[in-house]
Amino acid sequence: MSDDTLELARQAGWTIPVETWDSLSDYNRLFMRGEFTAPRTLGYYRSRLEGLGLCGHGRVLDAACGMGQWTVALAGLNAEAWGVDLDPQLIGVARALAGAHGLGNTDFRYAPLERLPYADASFDAAFCYGAFMFTDMARAGAELARVLRPGGRLYVNANTWGWHAHLLLDLGLAARNLHVVRMSLRALGRTLLGRGSQVVVPPRRLRAVLEGAGFRVEALGPEGSLRAPGAGERDVPPAYKGRFYGMTAIVEALAVREARP
Repeated sequence: MSDDTLELARQAGWTIPVETWDSLSDYNRLFMRGEFTAPRTLGYYRSRLEGLGLCGHGRVLDAACGMGQWTVALAGLNAEAWGVDLDPQLIGVARALAGAHGLGNTDFRYAPLERLPYADASFDAAFCYGAFMFTDMARAGAELARVLRPGGRLYVNANTWGWHAHLLLDLGLAARNLHVVRMSLRALGRTLLGRGSQVVVPPRRLRAVLEGAGFRVEALGPEGSLRAPGAGERDVPPAYKGRFYGMTAIVEALAVREARP
């Protein structure tokens, strides 16, 4: 791993403690280099969130917050940003990152999305990036609906057919990575069997899951394509390549929690 990652991250607007970097595995260092250096600047994350309407709220949940890059961006745009994740090491990184940025309006918890450790209607908005397809989606969707107030906004995305084609053909077979091949084939098999987690998520299925959990889906499209009403026309590029082999890679949704009966 190049020794310039922390400097490149600093240039991108991030403050990452050296001791946090030193504690990371090689895999997580590669991930951090990809997520915390240009073009993934702090300003980029904020611009994406503003375009999604995830600004100016009271308390916002970053569901599956990982290393906390989105949480830090959310904390600068809302009164409070709370992160939850299933990986205790990543929670530690997120806490250190928020502390290094001097944020006093964040909170981090260790928990699965299927069992969120929050009271009903605790949040005004929720954000879930890059994790929903790995959960039991029906249960996770119901939990996100439970902890959102009626009228609360949700952003969620999931990997669809293009990403899995890329995973199998490029990152798996072409790279001769048997672990990735097995992982991809397992997801395809689980999809064909109708399983609820670790699957390919076409747009129609994402809509059905969210509507079944009590959300009204306002918009659905490829990752990076959606804008919230009133968010303006500023063009912010997607975080990942939009298509592989002619198919959409990642699908995203903006939804609103329906009023409870």
